[in-house]
Amino acid sequence: MILHESRKYCHAENDTVFTALGNGGALLAVTADDTSFFVNGERAYDYAKNVWYYFRLDCDTVTGAVRLRINGIDRGEYSLTA
Repeated sequence: MILHESRKYCHAENDTVFTALGNGGALLAVTADDTSFFVNGERAYDYAKNVWYYFRLDCDTVTGAVRLRINGIDRGEYSLTA
C-alpha cells in the first residue's frame, strides 16, 4: 500500500496537480481544467479556483486500486494505468 498526501492551491486551468511515476512511465495522473479535477482523465471532483485542497491517495499496488479523498471526503476509487 502506498499513501500519498499533498495540498494544492488551484489557481490556473489545465494544471497538473501531480503525477505518480513507475518504471514504464505515469501510473496515476491527477489533473485539473478550469472547473474539475480528473484522475487518469476521469472526472473526480468539481472545484472552486483560488482555494487550497488537501489530497490523499491510498494506492494498492497489488490490486491496482486507488482511493481518492479530497478535503477528507471520499471521492471514489480509480485504477493505476500500468
